[in-house]
Amino acid sequence: MEQGQLRKRKWKIGIFLIGILVLGTIFLIGDYYWGPKNVLNTYLAYLKEKKYDRLYELLDLSEMDKAYEKEDIIACYKRLYEREAKLVQVRKASYGINKVLNKEQQAYVYIDYIYDEEQKVEKLELIKVGRQWKVKCPFVLTDLKVYAPIGSRVFIEGREVKDYTGDYYYMEQALPGQYSVKIEFPNHIYSDYIGIMEVPQHAELFLDYTALTVEIKALKGTIVELAGVKQINTGGQVVFKNILEGTYDLKIYHPNDAIKPLTEKIVINKENRCFDWTGAQLSTSGMESLKHYITDFYQIYIDDIKKHSTNGISNYVALVNKDKLLSDFKEWFINNKDVLDARIAVQPKDIKINKEGLLEMSIVETTEVINKEYDEWSRKEVERSYKIWIEWKTQIDMSEKRWKILDRDIIQSMVCYKDEEGRWIQY
Repeated sequence: MEQGQLRKRKWKIGIFLIGILVLGTIFLIGDYYWGPKNVLNTYLAYLKEKKYDRLYELLDLSEMDKAYEKEDIIACYKRLYEREAKLVQVRKASYGINKVLNKEQQAYVYIDYIYDEEQKVEKLELIKVGRQWKVKCPFVLTDLKVYAPIGSRVFIEGREVKDYTGDYYYMEQALPGQYSVKIEFPNHIYSDYIGIMEVPQHAELFLDYTALTVEIKALKGTIVELAGVKQINTGGQVVFKNILEGTYDLKIYHPNDAIKPLTEKIVINKENRCFDWTGAQLSTSGMESLKHYITDFYQIYIDDIKKHSTNGISNYVALVNKDKLLSDFKEWFINNKDVLDARIAVQPKDIKINKEGLLEMSIVETTEVINKEYDEWSRKEVERSYKIWIEWKTQIDMSEKRWKILDRDIIQSMVCYKDEEGRWIQY
């Protein structure tokens, strides 16, 4: 009986040891095939043999902000190691692989690149992605900047660059290598520039030309576009630097299409560099928006009078003068009053846009209310009708999608009450 139990125990121990041996073998084989050393050796072998399509599968591109297609990465390898400099030999410059802390999820080794005319030693990093080791993309991405005047057409490797800061055209995160650059200047004052940018060594291109600064006054809140370059006009004037002499397209428009847009060709030279387009009119769309705004506002306005509240109209008033405007409303229609019913008629007139870009007008309000009050003669509560006529000078901020009343001031006013015979008597 004891011998049988002993055999079972030995059998279990044997199975356990065999399991450990199998698992160890699996991990050894896995480290051989998928560990950093084997991945590195495979990568170097593919690089020597110019098997870039297979080499691509070993790369980790997750840290690259700009997405590149497989063909772009392979083209970069060919450009760097075949066309621009012929790679003769590649080998490890340091012994073994150095693992970085962080649970050995990263590693690096120094590689000796031997070209036909020079030799470089560069660091190559590896990273563990899931259960596999990958080679981090060895290319440094560089932002290219071409300093050219507004209105130029800039081409890098035959592709037109549209991104412009006001000082330079730029292409983000370019792979290393030689890039052809062509610049077509506006108004044909200068001949086209054709050259080469060596990246990352030379990521900026400066050209010698004489430029002007142009000032354009326009309504606040508009967008001013000169030669395709846009600026938001927040202060009533925008400045464009880096302009050559010549004829350019100028566009001024409102982001909400509230004003009639301006489209015009302007001539810029040393004597003609300041322009003033502060005059503007509401567009058809702007007039419709104003009509809807006034209708909606005065519907809320009359509801608040009936409810003895300012909750509704407060949403139509700009924060800067909200206390003043709501106080005026209370004095006319809420304080010491008990309005039972009300109705209103309004008439906007003298509509214009001022130099601040605000919509300015006079609004005539004719409000009839029935107020419950104590009558001294009859010594009882009565319901008396009043007609309140007020002309307001009104300013509306239309810079945002939802318009706001910025200010209201009384131009003139009159109050009447209805006597027992139905006549309106002015106070």
